[in-house]
Amino acid sequence: MKSLDFGRYTLSGCLAAAMAACAGSQAPVGALGSPNLAAVAHFTHNGSWMASNATNVDLAYMALGNEVGIYSLSGAQVGLLKGLNGVTGLCSDPQGNVWVTYGDSLLEYARGGTVPIAQFFMPSGYNPYSCAVNATTGDIAVTDYSEENGGNVAVYQNIYSTPQIYTDSDLSGYAYCSYDDRGNLFVNGTHGKMSLLAELPSGSNTLDTIKLDEKIGQLGGLQWDGQYLALGDSLAHVVYQLSVTKGSATTKSTTHFKGWYGHFKTVEPFAIADGVIVLTFSERQTGFWKFPAGGKSSHRIAVVGGAKTISVAPSTLRGDKR
Repeated sequence: MKSLDFGRYTLSGCLAAAMAACAGSQAPVGALGSPNLAAVAHFTHNGSWMASNATNVDLAYMALGNEVGIYSLSGAQVGLLKGLNGVTGLCSDPQGNVWVTYGDSLLEYARGGTVPIAQFFMPSGYNPYSCAVNATTGDIAVTDYSEENGGNVAVYQNIYSTPQIYTDSDLSGYAYCSYDDRGNLFVNGTHGKMSLLAELPSGSNTLDTIKLDEKIGQLGGLQWDGQYLALGDSLAHVVYQLSVTKGSATTKSTTHFKGWYGHFKTVEPFAIADGVIVLTFSERQTGFWKFPAGGKSSHRIAVVGGAKTISVAPSTLRGDKR
């Protein structure tokens, strides 16, 4: 394990005021890493929008090329974030605030907001791939898929802190990450053609490979579903529910999906909330299924190019219940 010093910038008084005015009723502005008014204008006047009643439903955020589409779990589009080139990761906290990996940084959006309220940068050469928020502590984990740095997981206690960097010698690529309800961090990744899973237990300083009772044919999505760790296999077209104890994962159930035939270019991501899984199963479609029941999808939406990553932000009505 090693630590790196990440640079930080603080908003000037005039920029903070401008951001607050543009953001309207959003949360207070945090530390934004681009201290200039042009950066504010870029996100404020680019056509982003959000439906006024969006706070009353769970929101599925989907990275769509240079945009992030926002949908209800019934499949209706309720918002859009524009001007985001190169989004690879999305994650949300129990209050519904959403983090977006954007270039070499992470942007934070308040729930229902269309202007970022905070931004922090990764070190030069790092390539943030995915993120996860620890609901027990507020820590933010960010995976780095960069071949230049060999890949790792950075964990921030807050956006102003120096992160702790964790690696697992068994992994050469780090993809998705997710915290469970006890603050244990899970990461899936690759070593050659093998797909692997690793865990950073709460309070531990070691990221270790987990022994799986399933052979994963192709890397898939990863998320804590409220009871078990859900791990996708993009080759077998299934999602496994895993119970992890003392470095070993035991399969509790396997969810099959009718209509999932295609292959995504790299990984077929998903997000789970309130008994629904939102799954990108081809380069043109994202579907909504009951989870863990699976079976036939309740509805689908056309997504040209495929949703590269998905996160579900809980509604304000559910508070911190995810």
